[in-house]
Amino acid sequence: GEQSAYGLPEEAGVLVQALPADSALAKAGVRQNDVILKADGRAVGMVDDLLKVWDGLKAGSEVVLDVHRDQAAVTIRLKLQ
Repeated sequence: GEQSAYGLPEEAGVLVQALPADSALAKAGVRQNDVILKADGRAVGMVDDLLKVWDGLKAGSEVVLDVHRDQAAVTIRLKLQ
């Protein structure tokens, strides 16, 4: 699968594909082809997992995303709108 091409376990993370430039993720520094591994310290395997994390947080909260990019680990802080 796609994830294995990035040197990741098959089930790991959410691959960012379509990313509108004005989206909160893009503004926070997430890039296309990043793989989001954790949100708020919780492992995410699919978009639904990410949405569950979002739903549990209030607007104005900060979420820390653990991201895999180009064989490196990147931490991104995202403020929820």
